[in-house]
Amino acid sequence: MNEVASFVPGSARGCEQNDLNYPPFTPHIVDRVLYAQTLCMDAVQQWGRQYDVHNLFGYSMTLSTQRAIERLFPGKRSFLLSRSTFAGSGKFAGHWLGDNAATWEHLRWAIPGMLEFGLFGIPYVWEPRI
Repeated sequence: MNEVASFVPGSARGCEQNDLNYPPFTPHIVDRVLYAQTLCMDAVQQWGRQYDVHNLFGYSMTLSTQRAIERLFPGKRSFLLSRSTFAGSGKFAGHWLGDNAATWEHLRWAIPGMLEFGLFGIPYVWEPRI
């Protein structure tokens, strides 16, 4: 996977009590904290704080992979799939919708999900069980 993953919430020492880790409004998410299964939101990365650049991690990995492939295989076309994309990623890679089951319920959500990615500029979307 090309997304920041953590097997502890935020960090082994926990996350500081601040507005980045505990914002006034939190969207409906499973673990009720933004740093569940990822870094603390106040962690500093090359491009800025985790709160601001979380969704750019997959994009930057896709971009780096594309550049490496171009150097290794000049003049060849590449095929990249990413599970973590951002607007503009469609220039370099398609999007894989993830680990879905072969059920009618998952099919119900997969089709609109595939169509939505066209709005994000990602024309190739892969759902393995359709």
